[in-house]
Amino acid sequence: MKNIFSFFVVLICFCSFYGQTKSTGIVPLGDGSMTVKIDLFSDLNQVKITLTGPELRWFSIGFDCNMMLGEHDCLIYTDTFHDGNMSGGHVAPTIDLIENWTLQSNNVVAGIRTIEATRNYDSTDPLDYSFYSSLTSLDIIWAFASADTTVLIYHGDNFGITTLNFTDLNSISFDNSNLFTLVKSESSGKIEINNNTGNSINEIDLYDFSGKLIYKSKIQLTEKIIEFSPSNVQRGVYFVEIIFNNNSKLYKKIIL
Repeated sequence: MKNIFSFFVVLICFCSFYGQTKSTGIVPLGDGSMTVKIDLFSDLNQVKITLTGPELRWFSIGFDCNMMLGEHDCLIYTDTFHDGNMSGGHVAPTIDLIENWTLQSNNVVAGIRTIEATRNYDSTDPLDYSFYSSLTSLDIIWAFASADTTVLIYHGDNFGITTLNFTDLNSISFDNSNLFTLVKSESSGKIEINNNTGNSINEIDLYDFSGKLIYKSKIQLTEKIIEFSPSNVQRGVYFVEIIFNNNSKLYKKIIL
């Protein structure tokens, strides 16, 4: 009885969390050497950014802009993480006197640095971009050094403009059909997918109930029965995002 009660508590938290969250998902920037993910938490009036870039180089993104003209709020990694401001034109960003973002983690794995930071929607700093819960899209400008250096300049050879689109995670419809099923093998620990939708699979993503990406696999799978085995996954409630070859998506909840 205790295990059943715990499951329903986790499931309620899972649904409640996603009822109050928007996310861009992980968005590759340029050739994928940088990525960005922005999550909005309406119950906390808080934004979380997950930014990745080359371990030994500076990298930066600017908010609500599609060109280097005028002042814009930005985030910078040089030798450390900074809240910054682009003053316009081809000049290096400046570091804000007050850091309004709270650095949550700064980790390096296989040459890729991952920065996680949080901030209130409105920092009260007039130089900072103000986020809001009804945000549906956001233009950003991004850049990273063209060589291994953390000495900040106005931009490297790697820069561009991207529009981030937010998905209301409360609007995600979880598939309840029998055309697509997930079954965990207790003996092997693998997850078996039975795909009778008629579409081949291009990608499998596994998220925990906080919205953190746990496993990502870009694959071309045409078989009806597929196995995948995410490693180092703790027990809990997860959801699987399946992306098909026609770009349609399907979501399933699973207990691991």
